[in-house]
Amino acid sequence: MNTEVIVGIDLGTTNSEIAVVKNGKIHLITLDGSKIVPSVVSITPTGQILVGNLAVNNELAAPLDTIRKIKRRMGEEETWLLQDKSYSPEMISSLILKRLKLAAEELLGISVHKAVITVPAFFNEKQREATQRAAELAGLEPVRLLNEPTAAALAYSLEKKQEGYSLVYDLGGGTFDVSIVKLSEEFMEVKASHGDTQLGGSDFDQMIAEQARQSFQTQYGLDLSADPVAWVRVMRAAEAAKIRLSEEASAQMSEEFIATKDNVPLHLQFKISRTQFEDMIRPSIERSLVSVRKALEMAAMTAKSLEKVILVGGATYTPLVAQMLEAELNIVPQAWLDPSTVVAMGAAVEAAQLAGQSIGPRMIDITPHSLSIACLNDSGHLYPSVLIRRNTPLPCSGSRVFYKQVQGQQAIRVHAYQGESSQLEENRSLGSFMLEDLEDSSDMDVHIKFQLDRSGLLHVTATDISSGKQAGRTLKKVTASRKKQANISDLQSIRIHVEEQVQLEELELWASGGDTLETDLAESYQDLMDRVSELLEGMTLTPEDREELVAALNTLKFSNNDSVAAKKLSELLYFLL
Repeated sequence: MNTEVIVGIDLGTTNSEIAVVKNGKIHLITLDGSKIVPSVVSITPTGQILVGNLAVNNELAAPLDTIRKIKRRMGEEETWLLQDKSYSPEMISSLILKRLKLAAEELLGISVHKAVITVPAFFNEKQREATQRAAELAGLEPVRLLNEPTAAALAYSLEKKQEGYSLVYDLGGGTFDVSIVKLSEEFMEVKASHGDTQLGGSDFDQMIAEQARQSFQTQYGLDLSADPVAWVRVMRAAEAAKIRLSEEASAQMSEEFIATKDNVPLHLQFKISRTQFEDMIRPSIERSLVSVRKALEMAAMTAKSLEKVILVGGATYTPLVAQMLEAELNIVPQAWLDPSTVVAMGAAVEAAQLAGQSIGPRMIDITPHSLSIACLNDSGHLYPSVLIRRNTPLPCSGSRVFYKQVQGQQAIRVHAYQGESSQLEENRSLGSFMLEDLEDSSDMDVHIKFQLDRSGLLHVTATDISSGKQAGRTLKKVTASRKKQANISDLQSIRIHVEEQVQLEELELWASGGDTLETDLAESYQDLMDRVSELLEGMTLTPEDREELVAALNTLKFSNNDSVAAKKLSELLYFLL
């Protein structure tokens, strides 16, 4: 029997947890004396990287070198400058994962290389790929990305041997998910999921902080949000007030010497009642109930079909959440497992199953989004042709034969999208690739195949029927071998600079009527090529990757520095990242 250790990690917006199954029991691993680790990264003036409570403690001294809620930025092309070094969302998340990994190794006394990592059920392909990339940067193989409500349901399946349908309501610090789950003795099947990746308890903190800010500004004429240190104090006090309001009728925010005016020290004193707080957050909870209704509709069910409603996520401690959910479904929500740690517990269960242990039911998850490719209709307009529909059980695949636009066409761009709209531009682009050098043939058929793995990552293949020529790409997945020992921040800055040069060149071409290029960008491109060539020496790449990157550099070198070649280099750098 396989006895390797695979840990389960809940990589949360505000807090993260790590757990492992030992001798059939789930163990939550402590870090700095706590099972709940703040998802905060901070850097000291000497360059020391702090994670968790140590980062929180350093935030008052270095608010501009401290990052919170990075999970909401996953999948975005954005960087943060900390101590003169550029960090992407994946890099920040990897620092959190690396610290969790170290805590597990200290407890278990062995190296930990594999993990099941949870993600919001409504995360898109780019966000899932970014999470996978963060794990790899942390030295972890993400053997599976598991939807958070599914993980919570797995943990509950060990506690209560009941059959029937459950609704898992997961309101965390920064994201919201709802899933309809069918549980039997041997299987746990997700029937439908919906959610909102920009809704969570941290929004409640922000609302309280904003009220306190306005009160202070009215009283003293000063805006506390303009001072990074003062604003950190306000946000901490707001979070503490929110927690107290779960049990008390009112909460007092008191922060002494938070500002000065005319050399006179000023103090923040702000009182908020539970009634005021509930009035503020009620629209947000109603937003979550819209997703609840949509999930039930997608599962072709009503609330009467549910056996129970399970509360997950720290924000569900707020009494109004359970009250509004009970009023909506006419079922009293349950939370006999800690809402803050239950997702990590479920991830550990899935990890144990993948490691060969017999624990809990087998899990069947679904994809929450439809996946399509861009096609031209008879009127010459682009539209999305769906190959995999949302709520399809994972893993799954979908394929279809399409036709070339014109006879003798020698290249085809395959562009994948995610979403439910019939309007292509309203869906989210997942990326594209080219099927090139096609033979001049009367056969117009092209076969496109989508394959979605258990982690919800998409693999696309295009085949020209007449020639058998094939091209494909895992649009949102990068293998670990492509990034080990690579200077990621340098590569990112290079790619961003490439794109800036492309935009500048296209602007110059437009201004000149498209005939000649008025500005000479050869020097800029040469600098880019030199920097990438230097980085090649320190990168661990497969022979195929190295050959492709060198070819891209040569293309740019001998192409009179045109934007097409630069775009090819930019796209390749994206996949190397």
